[in-house]
Amino acid sequence: MQRAVTSRAQVNLPEQRWRELDRAMESLAEGYLEIAWQGAIFTFWTNEAGPEPMLILDQNGDSVYWHYGHERLDNRHLLVFGASGSGKTYGIQCLLTEMAVQGLRSLIIDYTDGFLPGQVESRFTEVAQPASHYVASAGLPLNPFRRQQQIIDPNVPPLEENPYQVGSRVASIFNSVYETMGDQQFATLVRAIENGISADAGFSLNQLLERLQDEGQYGLSLANKLEPFIKAQPFREGENSAWDAMLAADEHWVQVLQLKGCGREVQKLVTEFALWDLYDYACTTGSKKRPIPVVLDEIQNLDHRSDSPLDKMLREGRKFGLSLILATQTTSNFNQEQRDRLFQAGHKLFFRPADTEIERFAALLAQVTRDSKSDWSQRLARLEKGQCWSLGPVETSAGKLQTKPVLVSVTALEERAFGIA
Repeated sequence: MQRAVTSRAQVNLPEQRWRELDRAMESLAEGYLEIAWQGAIFTFWTNEAGPEPMLILDQNGDSVYWHYGHERLDNRHLLVFGASGSGKTYGIQCLLTEMAVQGLRSLIIDYTDGFLPGQVESRFTEVAQPASHYVASAGLPLNPFRRQQQIIDPNVPPLEENPYQVGSRVASIFNSVYETMGDQQFATLVRAIENGISADAGFSLNQLLERLQDEGQYGLSLANKLEPFIKAQPFREGENSAWDAMLAADEHWVQVLQLKGCGREVQKLVTEFALWDLYDYACTTGSKKRPIPVVLDEIQNLDHRSDSPLDKMLREGRKFGLSLILATQTTSNFNQEQRDRLFQAGHKLFFRPADTEIERFAALLAQVTRDSKSDWSQRLARLEKGQCWSLGPVETSAGKLQTKPVLVSVTALEERAFGIA
């Protein structure tokens, strides 16, 4: 039973039964869970010994961990800063490989081409067995107009969105990419979606295009704007969600949504739709005891507005099992509120930034440490490829967590003891 709850592939249960099992597990004594959590870094329900150092070694050769399963961890989000070529993507591959060895399945939404089969490390492929899903050719099994649900009380049926709420959410997604959309166009889009869903439960993007073309000047202008996305056919009609199948695949520990071949705006829209759908999936089926690691690179290109899916995942994701691994080269695109929200991630890794970003990264580090901005600027400038400053909880001899910066080097995949020949 302990092992079963870590993987849907091991026990085939309907979602309602999974939720009941999760609630039963959460009612167990905290002491039991604490013992199990101390037994491993990336899993909670095993009596096996913990893995080898998960990611990095400090300058004295001592192990440095991301304490993924510690009960006192604020959240399981990881923020990775650094310039292109500094070692960010390699470090993320190391993390995902460690997770795979510990029985955790993870998801990558790849709109940067950094996780294409020809770009990743052979050892990562060998151990994690990533499976790529090419949206440009096969489409994503996702219904963009599905009525999402919200569980207010686990003892009563979940609340389902009405057509107007679906229209508002979908219009907000388009508005996050097409920033020139005005208030009249936004209202027209919401109305077209609301009326379409009300008239036909199987309402599709092609039908949306037809309705917009009949909505007068504002609708016609919108139709022209949305037509390239709709004609790209990024979703498979007749299918609601692929997350169950992806996150329970027997042979593949990492699932990659490949957006190679899609236009830039299409990539952004597919990513936002996927994040909304994944957030809804986690809210209705997830549990803090069954983590869902999600990798997003170049996050400065995503929607960080209040109540966007990324905002909700960062603020509320822990209780649903969502664990974000977010990478970025720059913080200049974020306002203060967005930077503060990102910096609430429980662990951060600072690889060498671009020269234009050193001062910004140094200012962030100076805010949470006792060292000056000038000191941090010099330290960041001296970093070599594969080196980074780890800013996160370090376990003391008393078993407590204390946040401190540590200079580390990423342990090569070939040097990690994964127990696989």
